[in-house]
Amino acid sequence: MRFFFCILLFGVCVSCDNTLQVYGDDYVETAVIYGVIDMIQDSQFVRVNKTFRNTTAAAEALSIYDSLCFEEVKVELTFLPANQTVTLEPIARPGISSNRRDIFAISTNQCDLNAEKVKLTVTNAQTGKQFSATQKIISPPVFSRPMQLQFSSQLNIIGFTYSNGNSYNGTVRMYYTENNGSGNVEKFFDYPIPRSTLSGGLHIEVKGPDWLYSAITILGNGNGISRKLTSFSFYISAESEDMDAYQQLRIPSIQIVQKNPLYTNIEGGIGLFTVRGSAEQKNVPPDAGMKLLLKQKLNIDS
Repeated sequence: MRFFFCILLFGVCVSCDNTLQVYGDDYVETAVIYGVIDMIQDSQFVRVNKTFRNTTAAAEALSIYDSLCFEEVKVELTFLPANQTVTLEPIARPGISSNRRDIFAISTNQCDLNAEKVKLTVTNAQTGKQFSATQKIISPPVFSRPMQLQFSSQLNIIGFTYSNGNSYNGTVRMYYTENNGSGNVEKFFDYPIPRSTLSGGLHIEVKGPDWLYSAITILGNGNGISRKLTSFSFYISAESEDMDAYQQLRIPSIQIVQKNPLYTNIEGGIGLFTVRGSAEQKNVPPDAGMKLLLKQKLNIDS
């Protein structure tokens, strides 16, 4: 199966004196769990790690992969109301030689696509202790392509409908090839779409010049490099209340105290288990104005 990592990475906090903060009385018994269920993806992933007790060797402990992993855990998803339970397979991290695992995955075609809710259960096989969370399945939003079915150098307003979900995220992804003399290399550039609530419903605006400025900053003007546009795609997602709350709490503080509050919906542990409904529009062509700007500013032929 093709693995698509859609995991929220959340590390333990390290304070200024290089000591780890206590998140649990015993790190062997308290799990840090993160996973995002999104049925549009080919595979579903959950990450499970240990917490740590206070130690003066924080950096050393965190650099040892085995010290971050339980010796043996079982990760299951139960789809309700059919009560179908599937077990996720442990996945080895590339470049790491260890018998322990902290990433677990399952192919989406093994999941109940008609489920109303999904429950995550993580079991410490050594102690029998369980950690769990249940989420309502979020249906993918339905949205239209940009105006005139093209990505314009001017303003695009993408409207969409939804059945539930409280946090909305959009992305414009540009696929292109790049050749600096060693052959074509396939690449892509992602641009987050700012959310805007307009009259008549929820819409997402895309301004071509803003997108282009971001692309220039990250990709550069490509002088001396041959670039060829492949396509544009638009991705929109509607997410659970827990995801919305998590995102709001993770916004950097501008106050003297910089630490973000801890947010978790894991019973018996810490972390986040949530659900996202995603939809996409593929192969959206650029208009004439956008093609000209791509060539002039990014050296991309259409």
